[in-house]
Amino acid sequence: MSIMRIHRFEHSRARFAARALPVLLVAFIGSPNAAAQTRWHVNAMAAPGGDGLAWGTAFQSLDDALVLAGIDDEVWVARGVYFPSIEQTPGDPRSATFAVPPAVSMFGGFDGTETSLDDRAGLFDQTILTGDLGVFGSPYDNAYHVVYVFYPSGIPPGPVVIDGFTIRDGVGNVAPNRRGGGIYSFNSSLKLARCTITSNAAWRGGALYAQLGNLKLKWCSLTDNRAGDDGGALWTEIINVKVANSIFARNSAGARGGAVFVRTTADSVPQTPTVLFETCLFHDNYSIRGGAAFLTGNSIVAGNGSWSNCTFAYNSAESGGAIFAATNVVVPARTYLENCILWDNLAAQGPQIQGRVNVSYSIVQSGGHGPTNLALDPLFVNGPARDFRLLPGSPAIDSGSNPLLHTDYTDVDDNGTAVGQKHPMELGGGRRKLDDPATPNTGVGMGRIVDRGAYEY
Repeated sequence: MSIMRIHRFEHSRARFAARALPVLLVAFIGSPNAAAQTRWHVNAMAAPGGDGLAWGTAFQSLDDALVLAGIDDEVWVARGVYFPSIEQTPGDPRSATFAVPPAVSMFGGFDGTETSLDDRAGLFDQTILTGDLGVFGSPYDNAYHVVYVFYPSGIPPGPVVIDGFTIRDGVGNVAPNRRGGGIYSFNSSLKLARCTITSNAAWRGGALYAQLGNLKLKWCSLTDNRAGDDGGALWTEIINVKVANSIFARNSAGARGGAVFVRTTADSVPQTPTVLFETCLFHDNYSIRGGAAFLTGNSIVAGNGSWSNCTFAYNSAESGGAIFAATNVVVPARTYLENCILWDNLAAQGPQIQGRVNVSYSIVQSGGHGPTNLALDPLFVNGPARDFRLLPGSPAIDSGSNPLLHTDYTDVDDNGTAVGQKHPMELGGGRRKLDDPATPNTGVGMGRIVDRGAYEY
C-alpha cells in the first residue's frame, strides 16, 4: 500500500471520529453549509487515474471510493472482483478490509452504464468482494474480515447500506481478529440486501458478527460459512435484528448455532420482537447444539427470538436439530415459532426443538406444542433435492394465522413503506396470502389465509 493511500485512510478515519458528535449538536450546526451528497463510481475495468465522479472516470479500486465517502454518500460498484488493500494494522496484510464509513450506502451489481438504481443490471453474483488476498485458494493468508463496519461509541449518524454483493473468503482465525470472517459490525446500524455471504470462516460469526446497534437483512443468502465456536453464519449479541426473505444453508459451527447464535435483550416479546426472522429458509446447517439456531443468555440478557413463516429442514445436531433454546442460564432463552415448518431435522435429543419454546400454527414433525400445530407431512416439492415449495394438498396451505404476520420491518418489497404494513412477500418473490381455491381455509384471519412456512402455494 502506498504512503499516499495510508495518509488518505488516516485522514478519513479522523473525519469519521469527528462525526461522532451528539446528534443534536450536528443538527444545530449542520445544514446550510453541509456538503451535498456525492455519488462515487467504481469499476474494476476502468482506466487508471479516474476521479470516481462518473462511470467514465470511475475508480478501479473500491478502497479509493470508501476513503473519500462521507455521510449520506453513495458508492456504486460495477461487476468485477475487488480485493481490500488498506490495512487496519500496518504491516499485517491480513488486516486489509473494506471499511465502510458510517451513513454510507454501497450498491453493487451495475454494468457500468446506469444512471439510476432502478436501472441496475442486477449483477449481484458478479460483484464480488473477496478476502482471498495471497495465494489463490489458500485460507491461511486471507483477510480476517472482508467488510468492516465500526462505530466506536455513541449513536452513528446513519445506517450503513450494503446492497447487491457477493462477500466471500474472509478467515478470522487469529486473535484478536477471530470474529466475523465475512462482515464484522460493531455499534452500527447495518442494512444488508441482495447479498450472498459465502465461504467465510471465523471463531464466532463465520459470515457475520454483529454486536450492539441494529441489523437488518433482506433477500440475502448466507451459505457454506463456518465457525470454530458459535454462529456458523450469524453471531449476534445485544442488538436489534430483523431478517427477512433470506436463506441460511450448509453453515456449520463447532459448538452452538450452525447458522445463527442469538444473545439479546431480555425484554423481547413475540408482538414486538427484538430478534425476528421472517419468511426465511434454514437447511443443511450443523452444530453440536442447535443445528440451525442456538439461543442463550447470561445474568442480564436472554436469547429470545421469533421465527415467523420460516422453514427448517435437514438441519442436524446432537441436541436440538433445528433450534436449541438454553435453559441453564440465569435468564433462560425462549424461542417463538409462528406459522413455521420444522421437518426432517435430526438430533439424538430434540430432533426438531430443544428447550423453551412457544409454538403456534406450525408444522412440527415431532408433534405437540399446542392444539394449533400439526404433525403432518408438509409435502415439499422435492425435499431431497432441497426444493421446499409446497405440493398441492399440503396441510400448510391456507392454514396459518394472519394475525401472526409481523410488520414489514425491512421493507421487503422496496416500496418505501414498512411501518404499518404486514409482511407482504413469500420467499419465492410472490405475494403472501394467495388463496388456493382447492383448499379449504383452516387457518385464522379475515379474507385470504397465509400458508405455513417460507413459501406460499
